[in-house]
Amino acid sequence: MATRRGERFTAGGAPDDMNDDLEDGLGGGNIIAVPILQGIVREYDAYKARIIAAACVFFVALILLSLRIVPPAHVGVVVVFGSVQREVLHSGLNLCNPLAAVTNFNTKTQLLYTENIVPTSEGMNVELDVAILYHADPAKVRELFLTVGVDYENILIKPEMQSAVRGLTSEVSAKALYTSGRAEIRDKLMDELKMKLKPRGIQVEDVLLKGIKLPKMLTDAIEVKAQAEQ
Repeated sequence: MATRRGERFTAGGAPDDMNDDLEDGLGGGNIIAVPILQGIVREYDAYKARIIAAACVFFVALILLSLRIVPPAHVGVVVVFGSVQREVLHSGLNLCNPLAAVTNFNTKTQLLYTENIVPTSEGMNVELDVAILYHADPAKVRELFLTVGVDYENILIKPEMQSAVRGLTSEVSAKALYTSGRAEIRDKLMDELKMKLKPRGIQVEDVLLKGIKLPKMLTDAIEVKAQAEQ
């Protein structure tokens, strides 16, 4: 077969200009594919970065929600979905269930003051002002929360104190309340309150008989009799 002048053939029998066309076609495909792959890689990297950032934010938020600060001289009772946890939180920074509710109990010395109208053994009514110093026992705060609640002063301590005061004064005379018999009444009152409140988680520190108001006629009679005995 005759060939045209100037036309060259390769070893496979194809002209050089045909091979050049094939190479140009393959090179153009690579130029289009590379940017597409690079875009896919960039999108994947951006997606992965967003996932990592979201996970970090969630982790930090979870840690912050799990932190609880209990004030000094307080004990925290932890409640999760209505269930009171056995372990209480102590003063300072604590880590607990992020869904937990924490109720703080004050364990400092507290003062409760009451004014009581009480009867004496003669059947007279006198006004007796009584104060009690107490604190919640940290070891029994959970039990106190379960059995009484947070308003234990009004629910437990005040009624017990008023009952004890009335019971003791009804056994003594008005003169004993006004004179040296007060010390004995105070000791009996403290012993009775300790016996009733300690098992419930309340430690009684002291009982103070702050003031006694008797009818004026009785006060005058007691003072006259006291002067006569001197």
